[in-house]
Order: sequence, then C-alpha cells, then structure tokens
Amino acid sequence: MSSFQSGTKIKTMLTGTLLSQVIPLLALPILSRLYSPAEFGYFSLYFVWALILGNCLSLRYEMSIVFAQSNRLASLICQACLINIALASVVCCVLVSLYLIVSAHVFSEDYDLILILSILLSGAAIALANIEINFRNRQGHYKEMSLIMISQQFLSAVIKIFFGAVFALGIGIYLGHTIGLAVVSSFCLYLLVKRSSKKLIRRTDYLAILKRYKKLPLFNLPLTLLTSFSNGFLIIVLAAFEMFVAAGLVGLSRTLINAPVGIVTRSIGKVFFELAAKGLKKEHSTVETFVDKMMDIILLLGVAPAVFVSFYSETLLVYFLGQDWVGVGAYASFLIPVAFMLLLTAWPERVFEVANKQEVILKYQVVCDAITIISLVAVSFLFKEPIYTVASYSVCAVLYNLGYLYLVYKVGNFDMRGLRDKINKLLLLCIINFVALYLISFLIDSSLISIFASAFYMIIVTFLMFLTFIKKRKLSSE
Repeated sequence: MSSFQSGTKIKTMLTGTLLSQVIPLLALPILSRLYSPAEFGYFSLYFVWALILGNCLSLRYEMSIVFAQSNRLASLICQACLINIALASVVCCVLVSLYLIVSAHVFSEDYDLILILSILLSGAAIALANIEINFRNRQGHYKEMSLIMISQQFLSAVIKIFFGAVFALGIGIYLGHTIGLAVVSSFCLYLLVKRSSKKLIRRTDYLAILKRYKKLPLFNLPLTLLTSFSNGFLIIVLAAFEMFVAAGLVGLSRTLINAPVGIVTRSIGKVFFELAAKGLKKEHSTVETFVDKMMDIILLLGVAPAVFVSFYSETLLVYFLGQDWVGVGAYASFLIPVAFMLLLTAWPERVFEVANKQEVILKYQVVCDAITIISLVAVSFLFKEPIYTVASYSVCAVLYNLGYLYLVYKVGNFDMRGLRDKINKLLLLCIINFVALYLISFLIDSSLISIFASAFYMIIVTFLMFLTFIKKRKLSSE
C-alpha cells in the first residue's frame, strides 16, 4: 500500500470517526446539566458491561471477515457470527435470570431490571454493528463504516437528551443510549440478512468456519474479555464500593479525554490492520515505517496539548460541564496520561493477530490485570477515597502500556532502538512542556490570562513540532 493510499484511507476514516466522536461531545454540556454525576455513574457502569458483552457475543469471529478470501466466505462468516450472537445472548439471559432469582431469594438484593435489560440489548446491538463494520472494512467501504458509527452516536445523544429534558427521567441516560444502538443495529441486521439470503449457511459450513478460525475464540475472546474488563474495572470497583458520584466524574471525564484518542486510533487502526494483514511478512519494512511515522506524529503533535489539558483540567471541564461537576479535574489529571498512552498502543494491537502471537499478549494481559485488580480493590478498601483508586489505576495502566509497546515491537520484529527513541522523546517532551506551563502559571497571577498564555504556548509549540516533522520527512525522502 502506498503512502498516498494509506493517507487517503486514514483521512476517510478520520472524518467519519471525528463526526462520531464530536456528536457525543456536543451533547455532553447538555447531558451534564440534565443528569447528575451519580446518574452518570450508573450510565458508566452500564456502558462498561455493554461494551464487554458487545465485543464478546460473536466470540470474536467477526474479525475473520477481514481475512476472508472471497465475498461468499465473508458472507458465511457473517451468518456464523449471527448464530454465535443468538446462542451467546440466550446463555447470558439464562445466567442473568438465575443470578437475579438467587439474589432475590437468598440475599434479598433488589436490582434495576431496566439497567440489566439495557446492558443485554446494547451488547447485542454493538455486536451486530461490529459484524457490519468489519464486512465494510473488508470491502474498503469506509464511508459506510463511518455512517454506522455516526448514526449510533447521533440517535443515542438525541434520545438521551429527549428523556432528560421532557421527562426528567434519570434512567433515560442509559435507556436512550440503548434505543439509539438498537435502531442502528436493526438496520445492520437487515443488511446482513438481505446479503445472506443469496446463500444461507448450512450446519456443515457453520462447523467448518468454527474449526477454521478457532484461534480467534481461543486467544482473542479471553483477550478481548480481559481488555474490556480491565478498561472498565475502575468504574466497576467504584460502583462496588458505592462511589457512584466518583464513577460519574471518572466516566464523563474519561469520555471527554478519550474522544480524541478514539478519533486517532480507530482511523489509523483500520488502515494498520489492513496493511499488516497483507504485508507484515512480505513487506515488513513498509509496516515498520508506517508504525515509526505514526508514533512520531503522535508524540510531536500530542504531548503539548495533553500536558496543557492536564494542567488546567479542573477549570476547563467545570466550565464545559457546569458547576455540578466541581472536582472532576482531579480525576481527569490522572486519566490523561493513560489516554495518551492509548494513542500509542490502541491502533497497532492487531499485530498480535496478524503475526499469530495472540498467546503472548494474552499471558501479559492476565498478569497485568491481576495486578491491577488487586491494587484497585486493596486501595479502595484501605483508603475509601476514590481519588486514590483512580491514581493507582493510572500508574498500573501507564506501566501496562509501556510493556505493551515493547511487545508490539518484539512481535512485529521492529527495531528496538526505535522504541527506546520514542520513550526518551516522550519523557523529554513531557518534562519540557510541564516546566514551561508551570513557569507560565507561576509568573502570571490571573488564572484566565495564564490559561490563554499557556494555550498560545501550546499552539506555537505544536506548530513548530509539525514543521520539524515535515522537514525531517522531506530530508529522509531525499
């Protein structure tokens, strides 16, 4: 794939992903004034479990759609995924029913049935949309992929605002999100069924697909489950210790912080997956060059804005979300380093699947998750302060992502000197920008002027870094 083709595909995906992320961001100032932090805490808990289910219900067989050698095989895999979702959904409903019955009769616990049903329905909706997105990715239909993501976010945001404004309904925040996902996934299901009507899958074909791509559930299913669980475990712990206000503050601040991360990583990740799938072994230098280029762009253009937002997170977020969200900045400051590390690790994750080394990252994930879980539970139990829980999560997550980067380079057989160069550059840029912003805030008494001066510094530094990168690339091409 030429650099022109890669750049065009990234721009196409970037536009769609940008719109899908901008829509919920535009809705947040309205939602934060319609719903309380505690209600956002329940929504964060709902969203964590919905994502876990959505990423696992098809048993990760939807990932094999990209590798299918023909449209017929890809269509059969889509049908196999639909069967997996149906069977897994039935199992989940049975297990949840048993859990509710036991809890009600033995422990006398009362659960929000609408929340539980919303989680189950949203999980199925996410799984259905993932199938269609992967099929479109295989065909290079990036506009259609973007339309699915945009529609999900737009409908969910509109319905959540409607429930909050018209009915003042607290559960509307996760009920509205569920309805929005369900409407879009229904259309995706219609497209999948219509496409499959030409060639219905037989029992022998279904079993053959399960056997042929069995490494996907063997390695990627537990890995996806662990990854999704570890990403949401912070919310789960806060909810378990009944810190729902803190869960809301963390969930909403993480939504804001991770928005640019999602815009960048989803766009680059789709292109990297396609590039690596076709050329990791045949054109190894092309893949490594792509990784090196993307890492440089992220470091040079992302560090200064990240440090700036971390420095003034409380002022910026309270102004954006409203006075009910005072205190959100402390949580955001601990979450920003994690979000920035995801900029470096979220998009090259497919290298393990392409290199057929899923067991490497699975073992690493198990060890790191165990350490993180023990740390978060211990800190929450001992201190009963959510800020300490978030701080411990931040430390564990940053260390995890550093190790993850090392494994990406090792499995991809990339030059380790490039990784050391990136880490040194990251540390240097963080120190320089932090010292500069600290001096600006120290020398200027007015907080408003200090923010504007720091923002001006950030823009100038980022622009100079961009010019440096362009100049460096021109020299290397010559």
